[in-house]
Amino acid sequence: MKKPVELDGVVYPTKKDLRTAIQSYVAAAPLYTPLWDSFPYAIFDRHPHREEKTGCGLRHIDLRLTEYGNRGFYAVRTDGTDIDFSWQVALDFAPSGPTLAAAAREAIRSQIETVAIRNASLHVHHEGKPFRQLLNEWLAERGGDTPELIHGALHDYFKDPEDALSWTTYHLQHAVLRLVSVEEHKQLHGKRA
Repeated sequence: MKKPVELDGVVYPTKKDLRTAIQSYVAAAPLYTPLWDSFPYAIFDRHPHREEKTGCGLRHIDLRLTEYGNRGFYAVRTDGTDIDFSWQVALDFAPSGPTLAAAAREAIRSQIETVAIRNASLHVHHEGKPFRQLLNEWLAERGGDTPELIHGALHDYFKDPEDALSWTTYHLQHAVLRLVSVEEHKQLHGKRA
């Protein structure tokens, strides 16, 4: 039996209905403009890492384009710093703990940025073997041993620096990175682009 879900004083018949409402909000709200209605704040209040993401205090929430070309929520702090937050995590549509994919992406950030700096309006795409395939092959090479992870204030990380070094070396040796347009990136990766 499907259970109703409440958010910001509205009862949605199912969790799927809530997801649809959030996706509609994210698609329609303006980018890079403070959002003052209560809806995004109700989402943020449920985030398991809200205190870490709030930091010195919350000035406002806005929507921005993420590094993948999607629209995403950002918490803007009173000191002017900002950090993204996931509505999927806040409302239990995605895991709240550290994930291997997030830690692996953080570990290769400098490799991605080296390519991205050539043209900031383009996205970096893994040509040939997708990121997840490379990550799975690296894990297989390790005998399936998943490294221990930690959730930091801003990102997920490998707990052991040797694991991070092993992954970044593997990625450097096996990844082929290419700059693509935002639209091409979306087409290559579907909705997640």
